[in-house]
Amino acid sequence: MIETVDSTTYRISEIGPVKANVTIGGSDREKFVPNINFSHEFDSGAEKYWYNVNAKGVSVDKERPTLTDDVMLSVGDIEECYRQDGAELKWIRTFRRHPGVNVWDHEVKFAPGVRFDYQGELTPWEIAAGAERPERVIGSYDVCCNRQGVFKDSGGKTIVAYRTGKMGSIYPPVFTDADGKTQKGVISIDAKTGLYRVSVDERWFSRARFPVVANDTFGNEAAGGSSVTINKGVAGIFSPSADGTVSQISAYLNGGADFCNMGYNIDESGAVGNHVAHGTSRSLTATTEWIDFAVSGAVTNATPYWLIVQSKYVSAIVKVYYASSGGNTMATPYTGTYDVWADDPTFTNYNSDYIVSIYATYATGGGGSTAITITDGFVMADSTSILAGRNVVVSDGVALSDQPILRGDYKRILSDGVVMSDGTVSRGDYKSIVSDGVIVSDSDLMIAHLKSIVSDGVSLSDSVLQAISQVMVISDGIVLSDSTAGQRSLKMYLTDGVEMSDAVSVVAGYLIAIQDGITMSDVITTVGGESDVTGLVTVTVTAGRASVTITSAGPSAGVTSAGPGTEVS
Repeated sequence: MIETVDSTTYRISEIGPVKANVTIGGSDREKFVPNINFSHEFDSGAEKYWYNVNAKGVSVDKERPTLTDDVMLSVGDIEECYRQDGAELKWIRTFRRHPGVNVWDHEVKFAPGVRFDYQGELTPWEIAAGAERPERVIGSYDVCCNRQGVFKDSGGKTIVAYRTGKMGSIYPPVFTDADGKTQKGVISIDAKTGLYRVSVDERWFSRARFPVVANDTFGNEAAGGSSVTINKGVAGIFSPSADGTVSQISAYLNGGADFCNMGYNIDESGAVGNHVAHGTSRSLTATTEWIDFAVSGAVTNATPYWLIVQSKYVSAIVKVYYASSGGNTMATPYTGTYDVWADDPTFTNYNSDYIVSIYATYATGGGGSTAITITDGFVMADSTSILAGRNVVVSDGVALSDQPILRGDYKRILSDGVVMSDGTVSRGDYKSIVSDGVIVSDSDLMIAHLKSIVSDGVSLSDSVLQAISQVMVISDGIVLSDSTAGQRSLKMYLTDGVEMSDAVSVVAGYLIAIQDGITMSDVITTVGGESDVTGLVTVTVTAGRASVTITSAGPSAGVTSAGPGTEVS
């Protein structure tokens, strides 16, 4: 409903699902100016995002509200009308005669963080994926902000509801002449110059029988205008702006009377990574609407996550809505089994510049980095995941087995007879302290910017891999054997009776200090970096003196051996 504010200003409050506040006119108290302002409180009580379309240089002495809640005015031979139609505002212009032009320029202004995303023809990928884009949407612009999600306080009260981050749409006008013939207009928005341009085909306009009516339409919805079949699964990337606890994931779907479920995984270098949480599968009705699934899990500020909707894809087709958008990514299809929520699931295609109509609701506070203590015979098994910014303390006879995963910016302490086996993975910028008889075996993987301290009779065996920019201190009777590899920009200290054997590799940009009775044998390889000796070497070190045999050429070409007494630095 259009309300009168004063003689030159009119308002519509909380129009559409995004609750936009629309002001018409209002920039001049003396004359009405054809000016439309859309502001968005997003339930926060403070207008943060807005955009404004202004007919530059045009003003009228008088406008007239009508009994149907329209605001109407005359500008020369053009009759203008502003009308609310459900969640949309229509700017209707009636041309009594040909105005002599077929292009109209307006000024567009907007708040920081607002962008205008063009919705063009479907791309070849979208066509191959079975996507649909209504004719009305083609050539339109989605108006979006740089935030997503629904944030609640610890008591459950909504603080800010950005939803998908979409504020609305601006659709091209349809021109209709007196004979009922129609022609779709063209709109273009140049955010850099602040130009909003409307045009119509010049030939059609010159042949039209006047009066001609054009209806620019401003929608105020959160969902995208295009849809694609959920071939088992579709995922959209999402980054929360605060630590919190997720309570719900929502997506705009055409249910198709099939089974669906929703969940989310952490992002890993632009791909769907470890699973965090998911809801309970249920059947949907064959309607197009926002569907909510209860999901419980933590999220960390500014950490990218993938929100995923899966469909059974058997009894009916389920479609999810989306929009073309700068800087976002949509992943589809999911090739796994329905309602199986695995780490690192396979999505065949990752396509940038699309935003899925899906968002998470979460309460601020909680989530983020938390300490996890696992003690007293606890067993972590069957692909257990601990993710993103944790302190993990594991002690007292704990068994970690059957591919548990520890990933992302954590500190891990393993002590007192802990067993890590069967493909355990520890990944990403962590500090690992391993001591007191711990066994790390069977392709255990410790990767990426780690500091590893290993002492007191620890065994690292069977293709253990320690890689990428690590500091490693190994001491006190440790055995490294069976193709152990230490790789890439490491600093390694080996002291006090350490034995490295059976094709051990130390590779690429390392500094190694070897002292006090160490034996390195059985085709040990050092490659690249700071060593002056390359190729295959055998080194025996006793009290800082070494016997060295070089079996392939390098910087020391021509030297085949240096006997006892050779200084080792």
